[in-house]
Amino acid sequence: MPHTPAVLQSLSVQIAAHLQHSGSADEALAALLADTATADWQAALCEALLTDDVFAAQVAARSYRHGNGFLKVVLLDRGFKLRLHLWLPGASCEENIHDHRWSIASTILAGSLHSEIWADAANDEQFDLQAGEYRYQAAVDGQPARAIPLHSAPLRLVERNSRSAGSHYALPPATLHRICSHGRQLVATLMCSGPAVAGHTRLIAGREGLLPEVAARRLSVAELRAGIGHFTALAGLFPALAA
Repeated sequence: MPHTPAVLQSLSVQIAAHLQHSGSADEALAALLADTATADWQAALCEALLTDDVFAAQVAARSYRHGNGFLKVVLLDRGFKLRLHLWLPGASCEENIHDHRWSIASTILAGSLHSEIWADAANDEQFDLQAGEYRYQAAVDGQPARAIPLHSAPLRLVERNSRSAGSHYALPPATLHRICSHGRQLVATLMCSGPAVAGHTRLIAGREGLLPEVAARRLSVAELRAGIGHFTALAGLFPALAA
């Protein structure tokens, strides 16, 4: 049976109620995440991950290092997923353009998140990037995740965004976007995904010739705690808890 530490119990109930009412992870849910994720709340969450062995083992078993440069820490999986994304300084990043099978709501916890929105270019339209497109199929029934090559996709850049800590946003399903590499800067987000509404994900290589990395080797508890410890040190969270 899933184990939920006290720091997540109220938020889990609120997310489930919101999604039952709205059906999607929207701006209102993103605002709820932003209001909840104070420095004290973040510190309590990290403390639970560092000291609660049952919770840490459950989280590590569904978490991994993502090819787009972040540590994907899946805190809850209840028909929706609540995830902590940590871009730790110096992590490699493929910067793939992709969409999601679900809506997402997210708040920035630390650093500044740089992202882009992309769209398919029409046949007679100038494009900003042309690279190989893949159909991403998640692991299911014992089969590993796969990136199935399709064709070359011409895309146009729609907008660039830079969001600082404390801000929040939402994206509907099938929105092509890219998270840009943050280099030596810590960036952390708390993100909730709603129920899936499509069968697969589009994945477009960030540059021609790049084969996207879709293998998802699950973290050990030690690896999870090393990443969380690094985050808490860089973000200075435990002094907030002590205060």
